[in-house]
Amino acid sequence: MTFDENGVMEIKSRALRKDEEQTLYRFELRTPQGGFVRLKEVVDILKSREYEKIEKRDGKAVKSVFANLDKRKITAVEVLSRLAPVLDEIRKEGIGVDLLGENEKNQQLKNDMKKAVTIALFLILITLLFIFPRIRYVLMVMSVIPLSIVGALIGHKLLGVNLSMPSIIGLLGLAGVVINDGIIMLDFLHGTREAETFYERAKLRLRPILITSITTFLGLFTLIFYATGQAVILQPIAISLGFGLLWGTVLNLIYLPALYAVVNKIQPERSAS
Repeated sequence: MTFDENGVMEIKSRALRKDEEQTLYRFELRTPQGGFVRLKEVVDILKSREYEKIEKRDGKAVKSVFANLDKRKITAVEVLSRLAPVLDEIRKEGIGVDLLGENEKNQQLKNDMKKAVTIALFLILITLLFIFPRIRYVLMVMSVIPLSIVGALIGHKLLGVNLSMPSIIGLLGLAGVVINDGIIMLDFLHGTREAETFYERAKLRLRPILITSITTFLGLFTLIFYATGQAVILQPIAISLGFGLLWGTVLNLIYLPALYAVVNKIQPERSAS
């Protein structure tokens, strides 16, 4: 047996009691002269506290640091941005630092969400093309999606909740919800050219859209304002859906009809003098 370049000698034993202290003391080493000597006679054995196990990654020993966050006060992204200068200094000393845990999950979730958003918008576009004969009407309805996100952001700001990945998931669901009201409004307005008919049709859609949106928001009310325990993780989703839907309703009742009138050059009636 010889020491390696780090001054470590690996000793292997097949003894039944290999984990006992006395077995280690009685372990015999072969000498260059062919004899044997007990380990305790040639070394000083010191007892020290060590880790129960040595974690390794890619063959290298690693040490992990864990932390829990109060997401109502700060997010993992904010923490990592503040730690960035410290981590850079550590890396300059030749120590490798990998950010795993929630950061790794967030990166994976971001990649998955990008794919999901692309697929969702594509499917919405295809569906709208079957409903409306012209691409401009499709784009008019879809323009409500990015504008409704403003309502979700305002909701997070008012409640003091940081934007997180559950919030993004809620925004993805919001896209499908606000599109429904947009389809109802624009499909009812489609084909109108006279101002009087336009106003009458827009008024007829006011009550159904308003009632469905308010009842949906009330269904999310408890989760938005009184989330406790494990339900807290769902609160950002509810905020995105609830406040985004309220603002999306305003857009579908005011912005979308106004945009339709501008595109189709529907002029307001002027009373005769």
